[in-house]
Order: sequence, then C-alpha cells, then structure tokens
Amino acid sequence: MLQSSLSETGKRDQIMRIAIDIKALCLNRGGTAVYLRNLLIQLRKIDQINNYFPITPPGITWDEEIRSRNIVSKIMCRITELGWTRWGLPVFLNNQKIDLYHTSSMVVSAAISCALITTVLDLTPVLFSETHDWKWVWYFRQILNKNCATSTVIIVPSENTRADLFEFLKPPRPPIKVIPLGIDDRFFLPGEYVIKRIEKVKNRFGIARPYIFSVGTLEPRKNYDLLIDAFQDAHERELKDYNLVICGAAGWKYKPILSKMRKYHDSVIYTGSVDDEELRLLYRGAALFVYPSLYEGFGLPPLEAMASGCPVIASDTSSLKEMLQGSSVLFSPTNREHLKTAMIQVLQDDDMQKKLIKNGLNCAGKYRWENTAYETLQVYKSISRGGSRI
Repeated sequence: MLQSSLSETGKRDQIMRIAIDIKALCLNRGGTAVYLRNLLIQLRKIDQINNYFPITPPGITWDEEIRSRNIVSKIMCRITELGWTRWGLPVFLNNQKIDLYHTSSMVVSAAISCALITTVLDLTPVLFSETHDWKWVWYFRQILNKNCATSTVIIVPSENTRADLFEFLKPPRPPIKVIPLGIDDRFFLPGEYVIKRIEKVKNRFGIARPYIFSVGTLEPRKNYDLLIDAFQDAHERELKDYNLVICGAAGWKYKPILSKMRKYHDSVIYTGSVDDEELRLLYRGAALFVYPSLYEGFGLPPLEAMASGCPVIASDTSSLKEMLQGSSVLFSPTNREHLKTAMIQVLQDDDMQKKLIKNGLNCAGKYRWENTAYETLQVYKSISRGGSRI
C-alpha cells in the first residue's frame, strides 16, 4: 500500500538523481553500516521512481537484497583517497548530474554544487571526548562544523541528538530533521521458531547457564567496566547461577576491558563479533539485556532486545531515556550499586519481567526501517521541489 502510494505520487514529482555515501557500509562500521544498509533496502522497496548512486570503494560485491533497477551498483570511486573527496567527488556529482548527495561520513568538499544532506548519528567525540583518541576528536569537530555549515538539511535519529547538535553548531544553522532508526523485522520472529537454534549457538560460545546479555563495541564509552563490576557483585550471591555474555568487536582502548573479562572468565563470556543470525539468537536466549552506555545518538541494541522479547535495563542518559522510558528499567550509568540492584530485582521478579517484555515489544514496534526510509524520502522530495522546509 505504501509502495503503491509513493509510486503514484512520485510520478508527479521530479525524478531525482541521488548519490549516497556508503563508505561506512562497505567498511562495516557499526550502527552507521546498519543504518545505510537498511535505508538502501527500504528505499529500493518504496521508491521505484528516483535513481540512486551509492558511492563505493573498489572491489565491493553488492548484496542482491540491495540491488535494483534504480540503484546503480557499479564502482563509482576510490573513497580512501583524499583527492577524491576534494576534487573527484565534485566532478563526479556534476558529470552525473546529481541533484542531491546524502552522506553520513561527513567528509565532503566545499566545492559540491548540488544539495547536501548530512546524517549525524552520534556526537560522542564532542560530548565525551575522553572516550576517544584525541586525534579523532579534533578531526571530528572540524569536519562536523564544516560539513553541517554546507548542508541543506541535517538528519539526526533522536530529539536528544538534535538538541546536542543545535548547541554545538554555530548559527546560521541548517534545518535539523529527526528521523528515528528502525528494527529489522527478523528480530520479531516467534520464539518457537528459534528454540533449537538458540541451544546450538549457546553451545558454540560455551554458555551453560541462564545469561545476562550486552552488545556493543569494546570501548570506554560503552561502560563495560561498570557492568562487569556490578555483575560480579551480584554474582557472588544473588546471581551466582547466571553468566554475563558480552558481544561486540574490539574498539579503541579495548585491552583493559578484555583483560577484566578474562579475569572473570568463569562467569563472564566474550563472544567477539557475531553474524546477524547469531546475534538474533543470543538476544532471544537471554534472560535479561543490559545496556550501560554513557551516551548514544540512538541506541539500536536495547530496541533489538525488546523486539526479541527480552526485558531491558539501560542507562538513563541521552537518547536512551527518550526512547526507552516506561519500557525498561533505567539506571544511572555511573552508579554500580544501582545497576546491581536493578539486575537482581528484574531477574527475581517474574511479574516485572512479563511487564517489561510486553511494554518492550510495544516500544520496539514503533521503530521500523520502512518508516525511516519513507521520512528520508520525504526530505529528498522537499529539496527537489526547491525548498528545505522539513
């Protein structure tokens, strides 16, 4: 119904040539890669009118799920070369008669003449600079200012991120549009469908007990130190029959976190990176999901856990409080005792678990990728009509 409606109204609009920077997707950079992949898949489904030109590095094999008639899949550039960003990209956009360039990497030449949309998913390097390498913090601040100053519209995933960005940018500021991210439909699969496969993945990672689960890159801002300490406090008595399972790639300053997990190897299990199927099964098999992050521009993991029917405890900070209030137990990400108490309370109260699961499913159901793509397409269309009102 949505696709048909878009196709009919699209015929009355100008056909656009839209270039999308997918560097983060090609390099599999965390949440940004998830965002770009799902945005392209859903745009393919709902928009059969406009033409899309993803900017890709050499040697990328395109997933058939993304390919379509109006999404060009040939290699467009070598995005790792500084010369491309400064000189090659403006020439390419001009030669291809591109109407709009959408980027989330924020490395854009001032010489670009078409409309520019910038997606800013995260402001951690600005707000929590101590959790990042100083060189990246300096670079991020410079690029963010320059790129946003030349953008026609900026897209952010939450009201909290919008407020943070508004404070950071100097006037005049371009319009800032809030477009929430979404949850993959596969996280909502019925439990009966995956029981046998849950046991298989648990055996693979040596998970023999009920477990508390957490997902995210091993880096300081994810606040795993506090989670591990709070769990160990509870594991000594009330939660001695539970494991803590942590899943995610190694990031900046990961070694101290990894060392702490190894110290408690009898109770804390680190899976490393897992594939999409394993991730869904680990969510579904967990007794509780905990997300102790210090800051998130959006925060997909707790919503994915909710969609999987898992009760959630999360930090009462940034966008997490905005999205999860009323559907999870929130705690101060600096309060170890508060987290310990929350984990014990949820795991020892069946009625609370049922309530959190029910409210969590309702909350997660509000966030779908087709909505993200639809709202993004409306921004594209508003620019094609010669305006940037959003």
